[in-house]
Amino acid sequence: MAQPSAEKVLFEPSSDAVEHARLTAFLRHCEEHTGQRFATQDDFYRFSVDRFRDFWTLFLDWSGVRYEGDPAVACRGDEVETAEFFPDVRLNYVENLLAGHPDRDDEPAVVSVHADGSRVALERAELRRKVIAAAAGLAGRGVQAGDRVVAVAANTETLIVASLAVLAVGATLSTAAPDMGVDSILARFRQLDPTVLLLGADDAAVPDRVHGLLGALPSLTSVVLIDDVAPTVPLPIETVPLGELIDAHAAAVDDYTWTRFAFNQPLFILFSSGTTGPPKCIMHSAGGVLLEHLKEHVLHGDLRPEDTLYFHTSPAWMMWNWQLSAIAVGATIVLYAGRVFDASTLWSIVAEERVTSFGTSPSYLQFCQTAQFVPREAYDLDRLRSIMSTGAILRDEQFDWIIDNVGRIPIQSISGGTDIVGCFVLGSPLLPVYRGECQCRSLGLDVRALDPDAAGVGDLICANPFPSRPLGLYGDPDGTRFHDAYFAQHDRVWTHGDLIEITDRGTARMHGRSDSVLNIGGVRIGPAEIYAIVNAMPEVTDSMAIEQRVADRLETSRLVLLVVPATPGAIDDALESEMRRALSRAASPTHVPRLIVEVAELPRTFSGKLSEAAARDALNDRPVRNAAALQNPDCLTAIVAAVERSEHQTNESGADDADEAVRALSAIFAELLGMPRVHPDDSFFDLGGTSLALALACRLIYERLGHDIPMSAVFAAPRPRALAEFIARPSQDSSDALVLLKPGRDIERPVFLLHDATGDVLAYTMLVAELTGERPVYGVRARVLDKRFTPDATVDDMAASALESARHVQPHGPYTLIGFSFGGMLAFEMTRLLREEGEDVDGLVLLDSYVDPRCLGPLRGWWFILVNRSLVQLGRFIGAPVQSARGLWRRFTGQRHSSMIAPADQPVTPRAEAVAEITAREQKRYQPQPLKADVIFVRADERDPLQCDPVEVWQRATLGDFQVVPTAGGHNDSLALPKVAALGRRLSQLLGED
Repeated sequence: MAQPSAEKVLFEPSSDAVEHARLTAFLRHCEEHTGQRFATQDDFYRFSVDRFRDFWTLFLDWSGVRYEGDPAVACRGDEVETAEFFPDVRLNYVENLLAGHPDRDDEPAVVSVHADGSRVALERAELRRKVIAAAAGLAGRGVQAGDRVVAVAANTETLIVASLAVLAVGATLSTAAPDMGVDSILARFRQLDPTVLLLGADDAAVPDRVHGLLGALPSLTSVVLIDDVAPTVPLPIETVPLGELIDAHAAAVDDYTWTRFAFNQPLFILFSSGTTGPPKCIMHSAGGVLLEHLKEHVLHGDLRPEDTLYFHTSPAWMMWNWQLSAIAVGATIVLYAGRVFDASTLWSIVAEERVTSFGTSPSYLQFCQTAQFVPREAYDLDRLRSIMSTGAILRDEQFDWIIDNVGRIPIQSISGGTDIVGCFVLGSPLLPVYRGECQCRSLGLDVRALDPDAAGVGDLICANPFPSRPLGLYGDPDGTRFHDAYFAQHDRVWTHGDLIEITDRGTARMHGRSDSVLNIGGVRIGPAEIYAIVNAMPEVTDSMAIEQRVADRLETSRLVLLVVPATPGAIDDALESEMRRALSRAASPTHVPRLIVEVAELPRTFSGKLSEAAARDALNDRPVRNAAALQNPDCLTAIVAAVERSEHQTNESGADDADEAVRALSAIFAELLGMPRVHPDDSFFDLGGTSLALALACRLIYERLGHDIPMSAVFAAPRPRALAEFIARPSQDSSDALVLLKPGRDIERPVFLLHDATGDVLAYTMLVAELTGERPVYGVRARVLDKRFTPDATVDDMAASALESARHVQPHGPYTLIGFSFGGMLAFEMTRLLREEGEDVDGLVLLDSYVDPRCLGPLRGWWFILVNRSLVQLGRFIGAPVQSARGLWRRFTGQRHSSMIAPADQPVTPRAEAVAEITAREQKRYQPQPLKADVIFVRADERDPLQCDPVEVWQRATLGDFQVVPTAGGHNDSLALPKVAALGRRLSQLLGED
């Protein structure tokens, strides 16, 4: 699991709230029936997944679900793909929504707020009466269990009545919203061969839409006009108004008997977004949906009969089905079918309907934030006790916005999907709310991050059977498509297609869809990391990160960032630089886009979700998969045109700059970074410069400008103007060898990192980022032009040169010296020189510094070398295939290089070649002599069998305290992800910085 972040707690439930939470009541119920004790919710979660059969059986009993049959077999089978829950139980989903809570018969079950401002409230008894009458009418017209019924209607009370009537007779229901195109609707409904169409007033009034639907759905036998609005033209099929159907069967209410169906009777058929192909027809069971939704509403949401739930949704989104089930709790649900006119639209509903639980989306919250709207100042929100958000990732700063502008209430960032018509991560009334995090995993579902990367992010999987797993896909009789969709990627577990990070405290962070993961320069990154940074800027309304394949570039693909500004034309050079700088520093250089392009809008599905897949197809000149799934497909043409315009902008470093060197360096940076232009004051690293691009930059600078500079010169002067000034210096002095890697306040006690065998200090970049404290960190690189660093230079000469450089910022001790590999030899000999001059060293750290095997002694050393040479000879036969297989494996698994040290075939300059030749010779010659000093030796626990273990040699040469600190991984892993974080923390402790 990932380590918990340092984010602050935004909300802490009171002890009284915890005591009276419905989750607490159920937890105690489980304690009484199992004899176990659950001290924390995490303990209870482990029970719920380890003994999921007991958990679901106890919940079925405790929740008051109305059923018949024997629940003794909670789950038949252990495989997630084929397990069947409660095979001997029968129930009716609608009965469980409407037959309970007789004490609330006079209270509203559904409140529908219409676009014209009118309001309709259906009391619980009235809703039950209408549903039963409509169900009897549908049954009288031949609608029966197993039939497919489809609906195209707005989110109103009439759709609720008609839908519940369909479900009461055992038919399955699929819904669509009026703003969906006919082609998009038919892409879904045509696969089902439906028998009945529920039609709302919006569609009944448009002849072309009605005839388009009816003509493509020949299986239809009748149309139910749910708003009692007659079509403007006659229809070639039997039609009946819902009101007429209800009135004709009013007598059925008195003696109506609920028919109970198998627990796994199909209930809903929902659809995937269609952005990766034809929409999948996902079948959900009545029992699975009911049990999962009751668990989420009651245990996680702490929803009660006296509550009012308003989740802003539409019939095109699974959250419509989710909020429907809240009627079973006895709560009131609020519907809204109108447009969002401004930031106040939804908050006014929350206030006027006295909503206690408000469900929204990050996009609406961003809309409010951009408009600088403060809900708590505009409305009385005293009854609001929780906010839920889904549909996209709720960013860290949006948590802050809620607390500051709405109130200090629980924020439940929930995530799941249409595929399970529920959530994998959501809220809890027992737990605090941490900034940017989902509170917990869904009880009963063994949710894990599979194969997490260095940051703890992995594929979201569920490793145990769960009731709301779909029955399968309609039209997939042998289950092949179902298997391929959810089980082919990882054997025997449900793979959801999301990226998740789970912390040690049990909270979670979502990182977007795995199929929208970007692979830039061989590094996989989630676009959510980019959105969290860019969308936080007040000038930005929304953004989308796309990987675009390119030719004749340093990399085979580039990152294009599409940005919707708060004000058209706001994305200028200054803001682009700010975005790149923020991404480079808050995330990594890999997250920096090559192109930032302003667009008017981004592609969205009818459920309101951004579709990276559609934009990716368009920008890579591929057919857009199922463009009918988009509510605004025309925006793709505008996006492609905007990217092309940006691509063809000229590379101008600045018309007011007459310096040829500055222009040449700007051109080199732009060429390597694949950008249309680079400003003289843009930082190479803020623009996304990598170690490989840096090496190429030095090579091109040498070839085109005739200047042979070390790579860390660009690190010290990363802007074209500053680098031109560095190059223009007549000669290099000892201060030029210093590179400030990390500024600090305690300038009298810097930390010095000595160059490795490359002569540079770039290998320390990741380590420096992990060091804490207020001490500045300097890198000391090799001074090739220094008189001591000649072709005959020794380690002693190089140590003296490095000490002279260090004294430019710290004339006297005590010194702190750290050296990786060859740098450890320099640090050791610098300490000897300082001791001879009476100076003190308070910190000497050798990071896995190798020594020549001959340092072991004449006999042992030569024996080791003899064996080593034999292995090298053997390696000529087997080494290449082994290395090739290792490289293929890394590519297949998406692993990163384990070191920042340049590979052997990396382009080099004459300077770099000279340094490598000298250090290679001196590594073989050097033998440490006894020194009175205290040494910390960081030892990689994975040893290269062709290298001797240097601990014995260094320990023998150290006359003071010798402390060995083990670190996981191999020699180069210690300074690279993911090992470097632990090493950084450990070094900070050893240096007294943490």
